[in-house]
Amino acid sequence: MLSMKQSLVRLILLSMCLCLLPLGAFAREDAAEAISGEITGYEFDVSFEMHPEYYAEEQQMFATAAAGIINPMTLSGTYASDGVYFNLAAEMMLNGAESTRTPISINGTKDQWLIRSSLLGEEIINLHLVYLLEFAVKGYNHMQVPYQRAAILLTPFVDLIGMDELHSQIAPPLEKAVAQRQFTKKAMLEFADIVQKIALENRGFRYWVAALLMETGYNDVFLECLSQLRSWVEETVPSRGITVTGNESQQSWMMGQTEIYRWEKDETGTERIRLHLPSLPMEYTVTCKMEQAASGEQDLMLLITDWAEETVIYLTMEGSLPTALPLSGPFTLRWHAEGVAVGPEPIDLYLDGWQEGENITLRQLTPDQSQTLMAIRLRMAPTDVENFVQEANVGTHLTNLNTQSLGELTNNIAMPLLEGVLPLLVELPASTCQKVMDLLDESGIFGLLTESFFMEESLEGEGIYDEEW
Repeated sequence: MLSMKQSLVRLILLSMCLCLLPLGAFAREDAAEAISGEITGYEFDVSFEMHPEYYAEEQQMFATAAAGIINPMTLSGTYASDGVYFNLAAEMMLNGAESTRTPISINGTKDQWLIRSSLLGEEIINLHLVYLLEFAVKGYNHMQVPYQRAAILLTPFVDLIGMDELHSQIAPPLEKAVAQRQFTKKAMLEFADIVQKIALENRGFRYWVAALLMETGYNDVFLECLSQLRSWVEETVPSRGITVTGNESQQSWMMGQTEIYRWEKDETGTERIRLHLPSLPMEYTVTCKMEQAASGEQDLMLLITDWAEETVIYLTMEGSLPTALPLSGPFTLRWHAEGVAVGPEPIDLYLDGWQEGENITLRQLTPDQSQTLMAIRLRMAPTDVENFVQEANVGTHLTNLNTQSLGELTNNIAMPLLEGVLPLLVELPASTCQKVMDLLDESGIFGLLTESFFMEESLEGEGIYDEEW
C-alpha cells in the first residue's frame, strides 16, 4: 500500500512531467536539426484525461487528487528553436477560466534553462541541467521525494557526463564486421583499470548511477561491482583472454568454452543480441537478450541474479517508443519488472499512441489493456517565429542555493505565488483541494516548508551542489 508520502511524491512528479511535456515533445526535433541558424517554430495545445477509478484501491487518494488537477488543465503556446537555443512560451488554464491564465516561459539550450512565470514574480530561475541530476539526488536524500525520476529524463546528463567516458571505452570493442581478433588478458586488465577509475572518480557517472538505482538500494552495489572488476578479470578470464570472431552479420565473444556475447543480423534487418556474464564481482550473474527489427520494434529481456540465485531484477519490454515527431505510425510499449530491487509487487506498464493529422494521442492503459488510466492529447502545427531570444546567463541559479539565498528567493516569490495560486484553487473542486492539502500535511511537506522559515543556522557560501552525498 502506498504511504501518504509516496502518494504525494507521485503527485509532485506527475505535475513536473506534465508541465514540461511540450519541451520533451520537441526535444528530438532539436536533435535532428542541423545547427545552421535556421529557426523552426510550432504552436501547440495540450490537454489531459485521467481516470482515477481504474487505479488500484491503495492509489485512489493520489489518483483522485491528481485527476482533479490535471483533467481541467490545458497548456497552449509556441515552441521555436535554431538547433542550439530554444524558446517555449505557454499559458496554463483550468476549465478555460480567464482568471486562471498562468504564463510560463522557458528559454535556453539543452544544458541551461531560464524559467519565468507569473507565479515567480520578477524572479528568473536559472537551471543548469548538467547539475540538476545531482541536485535531484540530494533532494531524495533529504526529503525522500524522488525528483531524480523526472530529472534523469530531462537532463543531458547521461550523454554529456555520466556515460560518455564509459561509452568511449566500451564501444570500440563492439564494432561489427571483424573476422577474428583476440583480447589478451593484459588488455582486459587494462580495460578493467579504466572502468574502475570511471566508477571511483567520475562524479557525473556516480550521480547518474545513484539517480537510476538509489530507490532500489543497489546503486552502491553496482559501483562496488565495477570497483572489483580487475579482481574479477584476474580470477575469471583465462590466460589466453577473450576470442572474438564474426563478419558483417554476426559476432561471437568466447571466454574459454563460454560464449559471453553474441550479435546477429538477418536479411530482414532484425538484430539479435545475447549477453551472459556469469560469476561477476560479488557473485552476480547477468543475462540479457534483445531483438530489434528494422521498423524499430524491440523485445528485451534482462535477468540479474545474486549468489543465492535469487532474482534481483527480471525485466521484459516489448514494442517501442517514438523517437521523433511527427509520429511515423502507431506504437505500443509493454513493460514488466519484478524482483528484489523492484519490491514485493511487480510493475506492469502499457503505453500506446498514434497521430492523426496535427493531433497526437498518448495513453497509459491498465495492465489488461481494457481501460485508459491516463491520456495526453497534443496538437502541434508549424508556425512563423517572431522575437526569437538567445539569452545570456541571468537569474537565480537553482542548483547553487544556500540557506540565505533560498530565503531570499522564497521571500521574492511568496506573494506572486500566492496571488497566482489562489485563482487556481478557486477553480478546483473543494474535494480536490482538500485531498491535496491532506497529502501535503500527512507527508510532512508542510512541516518542512515551515521549518525553512525558522532556520537559524546559516550556510552562506556553501551551496547545495557542493554538499557531499
